[in-house]
Amino acid sequence: MLIWAVVTILAACVVLNLVLTLRLKHAVEGRDADGGPGSSHSRRHLASNFAPGISALAAGADAPHFEAVATSGANVSSSSLPNGYLLGFFSPSCAPCHDQLKPFVAAARQMPGRAVAVVVPDGGDTAEVIRLLEPAAFVISQGDVETLVRTFLVTGFPAFFTVSPQGVLDDVRFDVAPV
Repeated sequence: MLIWAVVTILAACVVLNLVLTLRLKHAVEGRDADGGPGSSHSRRHLASNFAPGISALAAGADAPHFEAVATSGANVSSSSLPNGYLLGFFSPSCAPCHDQLKPFVAAARQMPGRAVAVVVPDGGDTAEVIRLLEPAAFVISQGDVETLVRTFLVTGFPAFFTVSPQGVLDDVRFDVAPV
């Protein structure tokens, strides 16, 4: 008797999970039809094709607009980078982030004035990461960091976005793409 009760409860949980997953899928797809925020092109890429563990955005989606103040005091925004840009998200306590610092700096140096690095303060050596990135990129490490992480739907670190001059995400990766 007890086994049947456990099996019945487990089966109910599986069915509930399936129903909720399908409702979430339909909610994301349904935003196309109801004219929700952003373009249908972006939402289509949000629902399919995303890089798990990095961001819920994917290559081909419209890049979100952002505005921030760099550690240098410069105002940086997606509209101030009209020729496309490279955007990297780093967490100082993340070993893979440290592995990607040099490749990011090398890529940023190939596109002067068009690289932005977001350093998420997490208790690691933020100052050292900023020091390594500042010669090559606009570095954002205070104030606007949380907003940028939410805007780009970052779910893991490191995360790298290459944005075309048309404002479309060309690439979303956990390593720096060759420039």
